[in-house]
Amino acid sequence: MVLKAQSREVVGKKVKNLRAQNMVPASVYGPKQPSLNIALPKLDFIKLYKEVGYSNLFELEMPDGKKFNALLKEVQFDYLGNEVIHVSIYKVDMEQKIVTNIPLTFTGVSLAIKNNLGLLVTPVSTVEITCLPGKIPSELVVDISKLDNVGDNIFLKDIDLGEGVELVGTHAKDIVIASIAAPQKTIEEETPAAATTEAAAEGEAAPAETTEEE
Repeated sequence: MVLKAQSREVVGKKVKNLRAQNMVPASVYGPKQPSLNIALPKLDFIKLYKEVGYSNLFELEMPDGKKFNALLKEVQFDYLGNEVIHVSIYKVDMEQKIVTNIPLTFTGVSLAIKNNLGLLVTPVSTVEITCLPGKIPSELVVDISKLDNVGDNIFLKDIDLGEGVELVGTHAKDIVIASIAAPQKTIEEETPAAATTEAAAEGEAAPAETTEEE
């Protein structure tokens, strides 16, 4: 998909006028690309954003007609989360590795969940990876069918990243991305029972001490 950019001179508070014209203020930067202010047609950008997210390449056509591969790096919304107020776009060098975040997609059927033994916990929704732009996966698939019991985990090191894709961070491979936790109701039911047992034990010990003193 090609996103056509227009030149932009206005900055600061004046960009409100730009948004009123259904244009989104943006900036583009990258290797050998000084930061440059541009404007994007609002409807075209929203369509592209829904299709490519942060992990898929797209073509950006500059005001002078030149095109290059790019990635969305940051999309800023207003405080209500309804209106796009600024976009940052990264010009990609196809021969140079980049760092980006890839979403996780959870698939499969866990026996622990199917049999109501526990709840699926997914503390991580995106993973930071590094690779050549042409190798960027659109998503990383996590198969939860191996989660059979409460306490079972899937670590980041357990999933296939794809050829030429590496994790960012020394300890990233040890991150838990999916696990089965006991249902909250079970935990709440067990806690009072344990407390009652402890109280009974303490209640029996007290009279014993009194008897010895008498």
